[in-house]
Formats: sequence, structure tokens, C-alpha cells
Amino acid sequence: MVRTVLRCLLVATTIAAMGTAQHVGFKCHILSEERNRIIHLVERRFALPESAGLSVIEEGEGLPGFDIVTVVSTRPGYPFEKQFVISKDGRYVLDLIGSVSVGAEEAEVREAREIAERLSKDDSPRLGAIVPKTIVVAYLDFQCGFCRDAAALLRGRVATDKGLQLVFKHHPLPSHDWSRTAARYGVCLYAQSNELFWNFSQFVFDNQASISAVNLPQKMEDFLDHSNRVDKHSFWGCLESGKPEIALLRDENSGYRFGVKATPTFFIDGERIVGMGREEELLRLLDEHERRSNGQVGGPGLRE
Repeated sequence: MVRTVLRCLLVATTIAAMGTAQHVGFKCHILSEERNRIIHLVERRFALPESAGLSVIEEGEGLPGFDIVTVVSTRPGYPFEKQFVISKDGRYVLDLIGSVSVGAEEAEVREAREIAERLSKDDSPRLGAIVPKTIVVAYLDFQCGFCRDAAALLRGRVATDKGLQLVFKHHPLPSHDWSRTAARYGVCLYAQSNELFWNFSQFVFDNQASISAVNLPQKMEDFLDHSNRVDKHSFWGCLESGKPEIALLRDENSGYRFGVKATPTFFIDGERIVGMGREEELLRLLDEHERRSNGQVGGPGLRE
């Protein structure tokens, strides 16, 4: 079949460089939200990082009810270019080489459920409902100001939402000079009790502004001196072992596997939320998932 290929490159940087979008007799009609959905789907399917800089090029109309698009990488080092057809309603994306993907919405729901299941199985600090309706897995850095704010908000929400469970994952950033040490302390406290860990995490976030790489050990001593039911001998012995680093690497590897590149990053029932943003936005998402758990709205997708 002979078809006219009409291209409209949907890359903001390219449009800025050219001064105007280049197109001939073709009106771009795939909305930004749908472009992002296609890009997320392709990133996940082909294990491409966000740094690949994927963009969507509209190619025109293909089969009845479908448009043809090409997804390309705009960054050196990622030679990726692949054609797909997308249904007019944006629900289905098909690979032109013959393998068919599931519907985009279905793929997002399935992936979110798989992520939620995998993240909820391992041994990590948990706060809130024992049998939760909604699980928030939070990748946090003790030295991150946004993480401090997010932790306070989520702890407050756990206190009022009896169906919510908060799971803590360590993701200390290399640019921070004391967060990894604090995370190692947290691992060894959690080895003694879940309560000790959460008391420590609140202590660190509450005193974050006054903690430094120099005074952190003394701050830790102060915390231990004022804590009940802590075995100091076991704590220091744990620190001297390789257990804390193994636990941190486990959390970091799981984070990298599911696309964690910054803190805070949350997975609300498997749905990835990057960054703290505004408090009302995070609360809105929690409300949305609470309604979903009660069967009031549809399943989750990925948000960035």
C-alpha cells in the first residue's frame, strides 16, 4: 500500500531551534498526554532510560482507526527508532514488526500491580495498616529536604487513614555527605525493631538542619541514650558487619529496577510518583487511590 509519510517532529528543543514546527498538510493531533503515554510504554518495553530522550514523530494515518507514529531517541548513544500504530483513542499501541503490545492502559495497570506486589514482599520498615488497602512505598534520603517534608505528610496521613501502609526504602544520594551513614544506622536499628527505625527516622528528619557528617555519630549516641529497648552492643556490632550495606544495595537496586532516579520517589499501589511537588497534589493522589481501593475509579497508571 502506498501511503504518504507526513512528519511532524514533536520535540520542544527542535521546535525552538527551528523557530516553528515543520509539517506539510498535516495537523498534529496526538495530545501531549498521549505522547507521554507512548514514550513511557516504549521506555518500559525496551528498557530505555529517560535519558534516551525519546520523542514521537507522527507519520499519518495507517489502518482504519489507527495512526502511525515513530518513536526516536534524540540523544547520542541511544540509536533507537521504531514504528508503531496507535489507536485513535490512544488505548492500544501495536508494534509494526508484528509483535502486539497490550493496550496502553492495560499495560500500565498490569505493571503497577506487578511493581506493587514485588515491592510489598520484601522485609522493609512499615508503618500503618497491617492489612492495607493502599500501600505507599517511599524511596527516601535522610539528608533530602523534600524527603523530610514528604515523610511528615505521609506519617500524618497514616495516622488518619486506617487503610494506608507506608513502606520505607533507602535511597541515599551520592551528593549527600552523611545520608548513607544515617541509612546504615537505620538498617541496624530496624534489625532490632520496626518501632526503633521509625523513631530514628523521625529524629533524623526533625533534626536534619542541625546534622552534619561531623556530628552525626554524636547525634546517634544521643538518640541511643534516650531510646528504650535498644541493645547498643548489637547495634554497633551490626554497623561493623556487612549487613547494612547489603540492605542498602537491595533497596537501591530495586529502586533502579523500577526507575528511581531522584528522591523522593513514591509508588502508590505501584504507581510511580517522582518528587514531592505540592502537598495538595500528593494528598490528591492518595485520595484518588483510596477511592480506587473502594472500587470508585479505575486502575492506576504511571505518573511523572
